[in-house]
Formats: sequence, structure tokens, C-alpha cells
Amino acid sequence: MKYTKKITHPFKKGDKLEALIAGPGWLKGEYLAVDSNLRRNITIIGLHGSVSKRVYIEIIRDKDGIFLARLL
Repeated sequence: MKYTKKITHPFKKGDKLEALIAGPGWLKGEYLAVDSNLRRNITIIGLHGSVSKRVYIEIIRDKDGIFLARLL
């Protein structure tokens, strides 16, 4: 095993940003989105929207590079 430095996260809990909905998730009320730079995946909960729609979200959890967000 080779130890390396931890990858820095571009978002923190409480950050507000714009995201593009990529498609539905596998849980009810869950959608997958990407940030405006198309570099990070974000899971949005409590959303009933359409694909390719831009939404404003707030990051509510950031652990191990997995971002969970809700609509603003």
C-alpha cells in the first residue's frame, strides 16, 4: 500500500452553489448533479425536477469526497 496526500475538497458544508441536474438517482427523491465546472458529482435530496435543469443548492454533507446537497 502506498500512502498519499488527501485530495482537497472544493466544497464544504454550508457552501451554496449552482449545479446542473444530470439524472435521477436510485433512491426516491434523489437526483445526481454536477457542479458548474462539470468536475464534481453531487447528490441532491428532496428534489422533483427535470434533467438538464440548473438549480441552486446548499451542501449539507461532505465526507470522503461524497457531497450531499439540498435545494435553496
